[in-house]
Amino acid sequence: MKPSEKIIEEIADYLDSGLICYLHLKTHEIEVVLDFDSWEYSDEEPWQEIIEKIDNNLNDYLEFSTMSSNESFRVMEDFAETVEDDIVRNKLFRALGANKPFRLFKWEVESSNWLRDRWHEYKNKRYIEFVKKQIDEYNRGLT
Repeated sequence: MKPSEKIIEEIADYLDSGLICYLHLKTHEIEVVLDFDSWEYSDEEPWQEIIEKIDNNLNDYLEFSTMSSNESFRVMEDFAETVEDDIVRNKLFRALGANKPFRLFKWEVESSNWLRDRWHEYKNKRYIEFVKKQIDEYNRGLT
C-alpha cells in the first residue's frame, strides 16, 4: 500500500490533533475518531456511525494511532537539540526536566514567533515520518 504524500500529511495533521485515523486500504479514504483514552470527558455518540463503519469492516482499514507520550517527549528533546541559540535551548531542556514538561515546553515554544514556527515545522515533519513508519510496518507484514 502506497498512499500519496497528501494523504500522509493529512493523517499526520489529524494525529497531531489527537485523533485516531483509519485509512481504507483500497480507496485511501480517511476516517477519523477521537482518541477516547486521551480525552477524559468525551462522548462517543457523535462518532458512533464512523466507529460502527470501521468495526464492521476492520480488515479494510489501517489504523494510525497518535504518538505515545514517550515518543512525543523524544520529539521535543530532539527538537531542543536542533536549537542553536544556547539560551533558548537551555530553556527548552529546563522545561523538559521540570514537572509538567509538556505544558512548560509548549509555553517556551509559544513565547517566540520564530521558535513556534520552527517547532511546528519540525513536529509536522516528525509526524509525517511517524505515519510513514506505520505504513512501512504494515507493508512488511504483508510479505
